[in-house]
Amino acid sequence: MLDGILRTHQISTLIFAFLVLLIAWLNGVMTRRLEKYPRAKTFPFVSILIPARNEARNLEACLNGLLNQDYPAYEVLVLDDHSSDATPQILAQFSARDSRLRVLQGLDIPDGWLGKHWACHQLAQVAQGEWLLFADADTVFHPQTVSDAVAAVEEEQADFLTAVPHEQMVTLGERLLVPYFLISALSFIPVFLSRWIKLPVFTFTIGQFIFVRAQAYWLIGGHQAVRDNAVDDLALGKRAVAMGLRWRIVDGRNRITCRMYHSFREAWQGFSKNMFAAFGYNVAVYLFIWLWSAVLFLEPLVVLIGAGLGWSSPYFRVDLALLHWMVVLFIWGLAYYRLRMPVGWALLYPVVFLLALIVAGNSFWLTLRGQAEWKGRKVLRPKIRWI
Repeated sequence: MLDGILRTHQISTLIFAFLVLLIAWLNGVMTRRLEKYPRAKTFPFVSILIPARNEARNLEACLNGLLNQDYPAYEVLVLDDHSSDATPQILAQFSARDSRLRVLQGLDIPDGWLGKHWACHQLAQVAQGEWLLFADADTVFHPQTVSDAVAAVEEEQADFLTAVPHEQMVTLGERLLVPYFLISALSFIPVFLSRWIKLPVFTFTIGQFIFVRAQAYWLIGGHQAVRDNAVDDLALGKRAVAMGLRWRIVDGRNRITCRMYHSFREAWQGFSKNMFAAFGYNVAVYLFIWLWSAVLFLEPLVVLIGAGLGWSSPYFRVDLALLHWMVVLFIWGLAYYRLRMPVGWALLYPVVFLLALIVAGNSFWLTLRGQAEWKGRKVLRPKIRWI
């Protein structure tokens, strides 16, 4: 039996690699661009909600973008979540110049809540809009972003819209750590199927842009329903689909820019906080996915290097390994193209993947020990599921 498995393993893995490439391609070509929708016929009031904790380096660009939207009916609410930098001063300057900006002071976090989730909950409670747009303070919006989002939900008749932003990566550390987690989500999850198959597993919600009908937000329980989940964006999208709401994802790269992290260290801490959480804290699933990913991406390279060193095996053919490696390069090259990075970075994929694997291990270890933290706050220790 084992001999039979080994003899078919390489073919099976190659077929799976082609499937991943197909998913990545279809996700790209079937995800509509945010700016391509016809202009909206109605203009419901929109509340743009920004939680901000020590965001002085990002706020000016973020607020300039938000307060220069061409949309006729909106407000901007920013909650200062006990910042210790110049965030309060920047908010005071902007609010004095533009009455559409309201600044809230965050209340102390209740037991059982994560900080950002509590901030979003407070913002939603005072928002006046028919639609709520949750965004991060490190996002920069094109002046037509809100107009395009309203047009998109109108044509799609959607209750919940998320957008893939352009992820800006400047330092070498960012370029080594950030891409894989975007590549894996948009290559392994066939989000294009969500248009026809209403299953939460086909969703991937991005917290940098969540545009949701206020009524729908409260129907799914809002942030209170995911108050202790480190990946609240993913959880909210899944809840929306599970409750029968219309969820859509669009390509927002020409309308939204985001720089999630500014260094290797920040990216390391950020992904270590939420990587295990993205798998629902399920140990068996987590280990299987990462082990299978290692086989998918690293096995052909190992076989080729081994062949070059004179090693051979009846179970591994060099020609199949070469074809497998080429498919993997296409997967990564396509992803880098969509990230607007040189496709030549695909040749470095083994380094990028191994770093991601180390981050995944660190996320698992920190979560088990209850030591994960973000922005000076401990992340609540979740309930771990072993199977």
